[in-house]
Amino acid sequence: MRQTPLPFSDKTFDVATCIEVIEHLPKNNGFYLLNELERIAKKVIITTPNVSFKQEALDNNPFQKHLSRWFVKDFIERGYKVKGVGDFMFSGRKIRYLSFFLSKFSEALLAYKVCNK
Repeated sequence: MRQTPLPFSDKTFDVATCIEVIEHLPKNNGFYLLNELERIAKKVIITTPNVSFKQEALDNNPFQKHLSRWFVKDFIERGYKVKGVGDFMFSGRKIRYLSFFLSKFSEALLAYKVCNK
């Protein structure tokens, strides 16, 4: 993945999504994937867990393992807007309906970017 660009021209797509995938890659590979998605699409939408939990291989599939953790700042530094999705987490307890406004404390992150290149 790090050696081969995605086989699409710049801005081929209106939208590219990466839903619950990026945490399964080492962080440097995840940044490479973001670069490629931003290159091939006019808009990029990413979701990833916002809580740290270890996930090992499931169903004999080693690619199910979580290899990286992503933070709000990882996306904001790249020009993404970030919203929380799922429940708001406070001291290990879930509080419904607040996560969209307080993304730093939500179960999952939804990051989106309009790519101007």
